[in-house]
Formats: sequence, C-alpha cells, structure tokens
Amino acid sequence: MPETTVVKCARIIDGTGTVIPGANLVVIRDGAIVAVGDQTSAGYPDCALDATVVDLASSTLMPGLINCHDHFATRRSRAPAAAIFARSQAYQALLAARNCLLSLASGVLVLRDMGAPGLLARELALAVEQGLVLGPGIVSCINGITRPSGPGAALSMTVSSTDEVRAAVDYLAEAGANFIKVFAATDGSAPDQPTLTAEEIRAAVRRAQDHGLKTAAHTITRESISVCLQAGITCIEHAPELDRDLAREMALSDVVFVPTMSGFHMIGTEGWLWGRTREKAQIFASFLQPHMTAVRSALEEGVKVAAGTDGLGTMAMEVQLLERAGMRRSDALQAAMGSGAQLLGLNHCGKVAPGFDAELIAVDGDPLSDPTCIDHPVTIFHSGKVFDARALRELCGTFDESPVVL
Repeated sequence: MPETTVVKCARIIDGTGTVIPGANLVVIRDGAIVAVGDQTSAGYPDCALDATVVDLASSTLMPGLINCHDHFATRRSRAPAAAIFARSQAYQALLAARNCLLSLASGVLVLRDMGAPGLLARELALAVEQGLVLGPGIVSCINGITRPSGPGAALSMTVSSTDEVRAAVDYLAEAGANFIKVFAATDGSAPDQPTLTAEEIRAAVRRAQDHGLKTAAHTITRESISVCLQAGITCIEHAPELDRDLAREMALSDVVFVPTMSGFHMIGTEGWLWGRTREKAQIFASFLQPHMTAVRSALEEGVKVAAGTDGLGTMAMEVQLLERAGMRRSDALQAAMGSGAQLLGLNHCGKVAPGFDAELIAVDGDPLSDPTCIDHPVTIFHSGKVFDARALRELCGTFDESPVVL
C-alpha cells in the first residue's frame, strides 16, 4: 500500500515566492505531491484515512531551499580553508559530512558544491545518494580548474595549457561532474595570482559542451566577466564588477548570475572572526558597494539570478541582500527556490504542485513578512522522510540559532 502523508499548515508559498491562495494542505504519497489546496479541494478528511497527518497549523510550507554556490569542505568554518585542507583526508571527510547535515538542517535540500580537494565532493554526493550520510541532494563540479598557485588551487585541478584544460574537463566528466567550473579571476587574497587565459577558458567551455555539461565561472573583474561571456559560459559567479553593458549581454545570452552576496558580506564585515586575515576582509569590504550595484544592474537588465552563499553566508542573508539590491521579496525568495531548480535543470523540485517531489520545509512565521525564518525550519520533508529540523541542528553540535537580520 502506498505510504500517504497529509500536511496541514497555515499557508503555502510556491517556488515563485508567492502564496498559493487559500491553500493550507498538501497530500504526499510515496514522496511525491499528489494534491495541494484547501481541505475541501484536497479531499480532506477522506485523504487522511490510513495516512500520517502532520499538523503544522501555524507554519508556512514551502519548497526546500536550493543553494547554488557553496563548499561542503569549508561550510561556515571558523578556520581558514588552508588550515582545513592541511588536515588528514579522514578529518576533511568527517567535517564535510557534518556540514552536509548542517545544510540540510538549515533547510537546504539541494546544494551545488563548487569544489573540494580530490574526490571529496564526488564521494560525499555518492554517500548521500546511498543513504550513508544524511544531507541535501548534491550537484557538483568535483574540482574547479585553475592555474598552478592560482585561485582555488587547493580545491581544483591545475593546468598550464589548453591541452591540459581539455584533459581536465575530460577527467572531471568521466568522474561524474555535473558541471565544469573555471577560475577566471583571483580569489581576493592576492592580486597577483595567475588565472586562466581567455583561450584556456574557451577550451574548457567547448570541451564541456562536448560532454553535454554546463559551465560556471569564478569572476571578479569586468575583464574576467567579459572573457567568460565571450567564451559562452553558462553561469557567472560573484562578479562584483558587473556593469549594465555586461549584464545586458548576460540577459541576451540567457546566462545566469549567482552573486553570493552573503558570502562576500560576511568576509567583508567580520571575516577576521571567521579565520580570514584582516587584509582579505578589507579587500572584500571594498567589494560590497560595487557588488550591490552589480546585482542592481543585473536586475534592471533582466538577468536571471539564483541564490548562493559561498561558505560563510546563509540563505536568509542572501535573500535580504538581494532584496536590498532591488529585488521584490517574493522574487528574492524565488531565487532561493525555483530559480535554483531551473539553473540546475531539476524538474522534480522547487515547486509545491502535484507531480513534484515532496522536497519541502516548514518554517515558523511568514517568510514574506520575515525572511530570516527560512534559515531555521521546524520540519523538513526530504527523500520521502519527515525530519524534526531542530533535532537535526542539535546533532550538528554548535549552531547559531539566532536569525541574522541585515
């Protein structure tokens, strides 16, 4: 007999960030949504016969968050990345598994991992898929591609020629990468870091296309953004120097923007409290206002934007910063849900509707009134199971429960 769960709630927010009028009940059968509506239209109470009823009468039900830029290896760590990567592979794997659970407990049900040392990201994704580790679904590049001693070298394959670039893409595709990531600019820690050439970036994009893979680029400067757009990149990350002309080009080419404003904000405002040097914090502080302007330019030109946190940020912080840059709150919430599903090509989640997987979270309050609540769900529906989110956060150990209001 199919397993049925009936969820009662105060309201339902769809993947578009808007409330479904009158809807306060969802029927789930074998992990898939079969009905959404009020009690009458959803067939209540008949649908509850032989079903498990989850009463969340005061909560908002919404799609699980989709974090389109993060790193399990270093998620919200107070130690600098170099210190983590100096530890044993066993320690790094355990830390990544803990961060996997932490992301899930924070309402992130799909995470796009942007690179980790060795095959850590691939093995973690496999462990989650097999049920060995509890965490969100993982979409991963496995490693980035960069120059020797270049940005992100510790979590990337390093190359010195276009032939090596193509070989790196071939290796990653064979290893199971879901997309290819290139480093087109420094990481902000040193201005003289070597970066990939325009020819090497073009080679990476073309080889990725041969494998049917999308591409993403770490960018900072206007030049790095322009080079990547000319190469045919699929998604631009960070890009604090994005201007109106480049944003217009992105919109015309249907290139997605993942600005990771919250990650930059955290490093720029309190990075030294999280193991970053004051020099790096100052560099990132100089990006904050241009970053806001860059996102505003993208919005004005109609660029598609998806939410990502990049290590230190949170999804609630990202939503608040996107709103500050000019997004309507509902659109900022959409960037954290449905837009991420579109970017990652996920047709089974990011929406509360019949036929979609029941990848859902319930939060106290109304995110359209107070978006900080999305970081602290009370109940999580994931992979056909129902989880007490507070209990999951307790399992993670030290965890900051206080909402971050920007």
